[in-house]
Amino acid sequence: MKRMNMKKVEVMSNVNLRQQKGFRSTMGDRMGKLAMWFFNSTQILVIALGFFVMVYLFVASFSVVDGPSMLPNFETGDLTIYEKITTTWGTLHRGDVIVFLHSDGKDFIKRVIGLPGDTILIQDGKVHVNDIAIKEDYLSDDNKYVLGGTIIQERIPVRVPAGNYAVFGDNRKVSLDSRNIGFISQDKIKGKVWVVFWPLSKEHFVNHVRYTELGDR
Repeated sequence: MKRMNMKKVEVMSNVNLRQQKGFRSTMGDRMGKLAMWFFNSTQILVIALGFFVMVYLFVASFSVVDGPSMLPNFETGDLTIYEKITTTWGTLHRGDVIVFLHSDGKDFIKRVIGLPGDTILIQDGKVHVNDIAIKEDYLSDDNKYVLGGTIIQERIPVRVPAGNYAVFGDNRKVSLDSRNIGFISQDKIKGKVWVVFWPLSKEHFVNHVRYTELGDR
């Protein structure tokens, strides 16, 4: 009986040992898989974060419209994406809507009216570029008569300096723009507004107008 009991104990011990080894092996496999999942997830996260940073620094960024200066086309609270490729490697055109850094450290959104070397004249309520009155159908009816400011005054033609742009807000009655703050240097322009994506009810790609009377395409 003692021998049989000893054998039973030995058998049970061997079974328990194998179970323990199996448990440890299973736990080891699970821990290994968990470690591999964590490692792969971290790699994906780092790559995604790096990609986002690269896009943010060199391709596109966000800007929130603050104020009424671009009514009726942009309103306070509109969340926009502006792309940086055009301002870095491409060419801006008249009619483009841009974001630039104002001297007070805030982002402004305005429309390009004059390119480097253009002559700007405000006369009889119309904006003239290189002696041609431009058509501005995007302005609201109460903004179609344009007044001058302290820098771009009425009836006094002004040439846009090299490396600078003349920018106006669409809400001409209240907009603080090149008429009063002067021309905007190329290095202050952060990007060209590409899309309004918030609020969702107003989501749309921005239509950058072209002044065909100036030969723009």
